[in-house]
Amino acid sequence: AHRSRYPDGGSWELRTPTPGKSNSTEKFVQEGLPVPEVFALYQNYPNPFNAQTTISFDLLQPATVSLYILDARGRLVESFLEETPLNRGTFTFTWDATHYSSGIYFFTLSAQVGDYLPIVFSRKMIYLK
Repeated sequence: AHRSRYPDGGSWELRTPTPGKSNSTEKFVQEGLPVPEVFALYQNYPNPFNAQTTISFDLLQPATVSLYILDARGRLVESFLEETPLNRGTFTFTWDATHYSSGIYFFTLSAQVGDYLPIVFSRKMIYLK
């Protein structure tokens, strides 16, 4: 908890912080579409890695999938899948980073089902030569 004061110049009061939420005492009803559970993206193995690493994910329902690797600056390094329709199942890819420099990379999976917006998730991996 921390001490704060409303901007109207009123008295100080003790409040509990609410990261990511409004500090208003009123309750809000949020309307929105439910987010479907489409996939489980696992941490690459091994991590940190030297030369090669394995990336795997489970697709829980048929979806259009993209899987790619970005460097720490957000530049596309390699793409495994580009808007590829896949059935449910387990998928595994091996990334050979021999021709890249050591550093932090991100692998990102994007999956879209029907009329929903794509669901995107990334994980960090470390390449050590």
